Amino acid sequence: MTLSMIQGGCSRTPTRMRHGRSHTALTTIPVGDLFTPSRLRWARERLMLARTDLASVTGVSVSALTSYEKGSSNPDVRDIEVLAAELGVHPEFFYLHDMEEVPESVVSFRRASKTSKRQQCAARGAAQMAVEFFGVIESAFKLPDLQVPEIDDATPEQAAEEVRAQWHLADRPIADMMSLLESKGVRILSLDHRCKDVDAFCFSRDGVSYIFVSTVKTAERQRFDLAHELGHLVLHADLSTDGAKSKERERQADAFASAFLMPASRIYTQSMNGAPVERILKAKKYWQVSAMAMARRLHDLKLLSDWQYRRVVIELSQRGYRSAEPDGIQREQSQLLRKVLFMMDEHTTTADTAAALHLTTDVVRTYLRDLTLT
Repeated sequence: MTLSMIQGGCSRTPTRMRHGRSHTALTTIPVGDLFTPSRLRWARERLMLARTDLASVTGVSVSALTSYEKGSSNPDVRDIEVLAAELGVHPEFFYLHDMEEVPESVVSFRRASKTSKRQQCAARGAAQMAVEFFGVIESAFKLPDLQVPEIDDATPEQAAEEVRAQWHLADRPIADMMSLLESKGVRILSLDHRCKDVDAFCFSRDGVSYIFVSTVKTAERQRFDLAHELGHLVLHADLSTDGAKSKERERQADAFASAFLMPASRIYTQSMNGAPVERILKAKKYWQVSAMAMARRLHDLKLLSDWQYRRVVIELSQRGYRSAEPDGIQREQSQLLRKVLFMMDEHTTTADTAAALHLTTDVVRTYLRDLTLT
């Protein structure tokens, strides 16, 4: 089946003027003539659907779906339209170039052993789309180049100090973790809420680093997650997920995040030795971290004894700080995406981006959820 058989074979191209305003045109991914099996598999796995699930809601048999995904046969017009409608893509999406797979070995999951295969596949699918999403954005906008150093011969504490020094951050609180990373060339998108067991993950491709972050956690947790993923990019540049080393790498990334967000040199000047809960709550607001992370940092720096730390954790838990962050900070948003999507005189929109990718607007919004005002 060829493209000419689907909706006239035309892709929407953004116009130069809209309601009297100048408008930046994106480069639409070109549509080919042949059905691309990997596109169907991606669209299905994004929604964490088994073939049996998709068959039951579309009426396309499991055997046909298997054949389509293996490239053994091509779907007819009816199947293409039904599958596209159910999977949230335009029919042309199935005729784009083959999707370059993001191997499992290069994606760093914090809790890989506790994350289902379906969620891991969906997350890796999101990684594939991130490359295409930002490729389309960069067809019209110049984004910052990557400026994340790779440091493999230092402790997490030393690496955090070195990154702060290279980025001229001194030892003050980081006002906006997301904007800082974006300014250093890291591309950030939101995890689909269906990936509930994935806190965050990162990967790199062609000299660009990407972070996916959960936006259902507290704002403080999101900042820590971003710093944790930065730790992976700095300390574990190859990002290969050797199972034997994964626990140690996660510990190192946590240590890096803690040191990066709460530098020891400043904390030692804040009279935090043996700090009671009320003092810790004031400090956590200053550093914009969770109360539990603040307490753990003081313990790691030997400012709280084992006994004091246990007492603090118990009291914080009783006050609701283990699963939430009462009176928390405002969630950070992507300044880069806000500027690109609707804050510049020459701008694009979510709908334009979706059209260039041959996706529905709702699908694109899953990657922007809670990161912008759209």
